[in-house]
Amino acid sequence: MYRLYIPQAKSLETSLQSVDRVHRYADLIKDHVTTPVTVFDEPYPVYVLKKIASDDRNTYQGLHDIVEILKDTAYIACAGMTSSNRNGTVYKTSGCTFTSSETKDIYLMVAELNRRATSHQDILPHLQDLQEQWLDSYNHLTKRQIILKAQEKRISLLGKDHASYDGDMKRWLNYKLKVESATSAHNALTNNFRQMLYKERRLRLDMEELEEELCQLLSLNIEIRLQKTLENMAKTIDLVDLDCSNTRYQVVKSRIQGVNVRDIVESLLRNCSMEYEYPNIQEFIQTTGFSEPLPSGEMISLSRHRKVRMDDKEFLTSFQGNFGEGTCE
Repeated sequence: MYRLYIPQAKSLETSLQSVDRVHRYADLIKDHVTTPVTVFDEPYPVYVLKKIASDDRNTYQGLHDIVEILKDTAYIACAGMTSSNRNGTVYKTSGCTFTSSETKDIYLMVAELNRRATSHQDILPHLQDLQEQWLDSYNHLTKRQIILKAQEKRISLLGKDHASYDGDMKRWLNYKLKVESATSAHNALTNNFRQMLYKERRLRLDMEELEEELCQLLSLNIEIRLQKTLENMAKTIDLVDLDCSNTRYQVVKSRIQGVNVRDIVESLLRNCSMEYEYPNIQEFIQTTGFSEPLPSGEMISLSRHRKVRMDDKEFLTSFQGNFGEGTCE
């Protein structure tokens, strides 16, 4: 069985908002070291620490390692800050991982991937039915052919002047017509199965191609975003500890350098995706033979650990916003 991941719109939106929020915090904390600012009469790093503490624990799902380092970086920034009279809301924005236009394209790709996966899942029961019909037809044809051969053997042992010869010839002709009819029906089922198998293969390949394209688009941009976040945190430490003499600060910097961004991105995308488990039918037949019942596909929600089905209408109305600038804090 193969696995394919289909992002869920609302979960993906939440994950991208979290990535952008963490990036913005790291960016502004870095700036705070050289140009301090207060929010609600509190230094910005303190504001960030309180904001993270008050957020729901699932807000940063998949980003916990980076958030822990961000908190340590905020503490370091507090230690290195200078006095400032600036106060008020921070208006600087660090942008978003995706623009509104890109968000729309991603959303359309997600919806299309969901449609293709559902179509592939729906075609598998039709193949199972056709396989069962084909096997029944094959068994029926085989029986007819055995009866016909037995009748031919019987006739070959009789002389033309035998009393039952004419009757046996009529029965042979009747059996032959039934074999031809069964053969025609069996060939039609074989062609139908081949056509359905080709359709299944095209759906599967199109589905896999789109999933790969979508995952590459999401992974690359999120990875760049998180890498920049880590660079901002490392820069904050460098600005505070100019001569790299503070061992504790350098330990935090080592943790930053040890973060595997690619693994975090992969985990992040899986956590906000449904998993579609499906077979490669051609591979399955080649491995097990045609008589083995064909497997089905199933959609599994990783977050809920249960099977789900979502039609196009439900999917298209499940996400009201976008991942663009309107969703950034």
